[in-house]
Amino acid sequence: MERNGLDPLGTEQAFPEEGSIQAERAYEWPSGVNTEHGILRVLLHASRLILDGLEQIQGPVEPPPPRRSAFLSHAKADLPPRRSDSLVHELATRMASTNYGLKGYLDEIDTLSGWPWRRQFEAAIERNALIAFDGDAYPSRPECQRELLHAKRARRPILAINAVRDRQSMSFAYGGNLPVVREPPVSEFAMDQLMLDLFAETLRTELWLHDARTVAERAGLQNPILLPRPVELADLAFHVLDSRHQAGAATLVYPDPPLAPHLRELIDALRPSTLSVQALSEVG
Repeated sequence: MERNGLDPLGTEQAFPEEGSIQAERAYEWPSGVNTEHGILRVLLHASRLILDGLEQIQGPVEPPPPRRSAFLSHAKADLPPRRSDSLVHELATRMASTNYGLKGYLDEIDTLSGWPWRRQFEAAIERNALIAFDGDAYPSRPECQRELLHAKRARRPILAINAVRDRQSMSFAYGGNLPVVREPPVSEFAMDQLMLDLFAETLRTELWLHDARTVAERAGLQNPILLPRPVELADLAFHVLDSRHQAGAATLVYPDPPLAPHLRELIDALRPSTLSVQALSEVG
């Protein structure tokens, strides 16, 4: 079969009605970007389509799927002197100027005056993914800690960027169990790669939740708590906080593999008697 030189991946057949992908193939890819970046951009559009389709298949779910945007959690002390060198601002700008379906929530731009800013942050985190720019100052800033903990409590997709330049005076005890990427250079290709990394984590989260709901329903779990990342001690505290006005037993389900024995011992030592903690493979 003869291949179209402008369509080496066969995207015209795979996505015949997706205009943005066709524009990448026909106009921008051959002349405006190299092949590697062209493939990356097609993957971004394809990821958006998959997430949109998954959302339509699932219908209303709890927690609701994240909108196609990300809360950009960062410490002002970690920003470089020049805005053009800022990964945070360049990523927000790239998100706003492309049609991948992603938007960045940046506090200095998206916070509305006249409303409590912390509640605005919490509401934005609850309906979006979160990108944590883990720089030198980030772990020591209480508001950054609040943002990351709130995203974990709301079971949002989270991507951490290791942006340490010199050293961190302390580490944040609840910053683990997250996918981490190295801080990239400030370029269009790197910004697109970060967006694809976020799409990948969002897809992993949504697909796992979709499977976990099915397994939990078949197993007859009455009150399943579906956690799309490895369980940690903070999740036990979240359960206690969130169930203060609820009665009955619950089962916290997390992705495989099951916890190692030494970690299981810690979880069992502090686990409320009304809470069962199981890997998804242990539910069935």
